[in-house]
Amino acid sequence: MPATSLLDAREGRTQTDIVAAIAKLQFRDGTAPRQSDLDELLPVSKGAISNNCRKLVETDLVRETDGRRYEVVESELLALYREHVDRYLAREAESDRFADEVAAYNETRTATKRGLRNTFEDNDLFVDVLVAALVDALDDSRIQTIREVMLHADQLVRSAATHVVTHSDFEGRDDPAWETVRPLLQLAVALDRVHAGLDALADAHADVAEYLPGDAPAATMTTYFTNNA
Repeated sequence: MPATSLLDAREGRTQTDIVAAIAKLQFRDGTAPRQSDLDELLPVSKGAISNNCRKLVETDLVRETDGRRYEVVESELLALYREHVDRYLAREAESDRFADEVAAYNETRTATKRGLRNTFEDNDLFVDVLVAALVDALDDSRIQTIREVMLHADQLVRSAATHVVTHSDFEGRDDPAWETVRPLLQLAVALDRVHAGLDALADAHADVAEYLPGDAPAATMTTYFTNNA
């Protein structure tokens, strides 16, 4: 069973908690856990942990080592997120109010889709984003499924990219960290699909419409990936 099937799973929180706990112990604490470690960390029965660990190993997202420890497979975690992102890269419909932004965003989405495999291959930054999303899930009752972990990772990507691009020291393509942060900014733009909703909000509220379109950070990001740069 491919790991991408987890995007459609509706098995509740137990598998999500197990993957999150493994990720926390593996990447944050530096020790791949045994089942007994998961038993101590999670408020579920030993039988449920054993059963779901077996299922997760079958998906290839988790592997069991010869020492009977569990590890999240980084390449499979990235492949899972890549599959999730690919589902959201359809072009947005045209917008009179945000015509230039939507055109630039769609240009970035097309480029992102073409290079999606290279963007995620061996990308340590996105591994860290996904680990952060998984660890957050342990303490957030709103994150129930692996798909919701991926959606939370999207939120982290957009938030981190906003902080980077609005920082007074950030120099865009000339910045020393450009090659590291470029995929982050590009993905933040590709995942930003709010224009239809903003149009509807502005149409309903003149007081909001007066300030749209504004100088949104994501609009600034697009200048790095389009002919407007």
